Amino acid sequence: IMQLGAQAISSREVMCTRDSIDIMMRFDESFGGQLYAKNFYDRTACRTGGSRQRRLQLSISHNSCGVINDIDLNTYEVTLVVQNHPDVILDGDVSYRVTCEYDNQGDSVTLDVSLDANELPVDPIVRTSFTPTLALKILPGDITRSDPVSVVEVGDDLNLVIEMLNT
Repeated sequence: IMQLGAQAISSREVMCTRDSIDIMMRFDESFGGQLYAKNFYDRTACRTGGSRQRRLQLSISHNSCGVINDIDLNTYEVTLVVQNHPDVILDGDVSYRVTCEYDNQGDSVTLDVSLDANELPVDPIVRTSFTPTLALKILPGDITRSDPVSVVEVGDDLNLVIEMLNT
């Protein structure tokens, strides 16, 4: 079991077919993150997840999602990312290089699967924020006057102004 922050992968399975690489990962707890082909997060065919499941499956066609075909070695390879948060890469997320080796002997195909785990390089993003102080003013509809109104009648034109005081 490989620990991913608070999340643990209990099993990973890869099936190499003639046309695709099929991946299934099981988690100890419901998983709200993403499983996707590295650099192809934006393509929905290259990712899955985000719905609090304990099992994720992803099928990647040999001719998509950055799958590399080495004709000399008769292999197909793709790098997968297991991202714990649905939108943000965090420390503790991991990537796997998945390689399917096809050994053509007559009409049969021998499949050899290897998984190498590597930690993703992560640059921490630190952001400091403040809570602004706001002033709410009701001003007359006449733009030439800037003093807040204290008494109004039904039908008077008014302007609502929200001002940030500590910017």
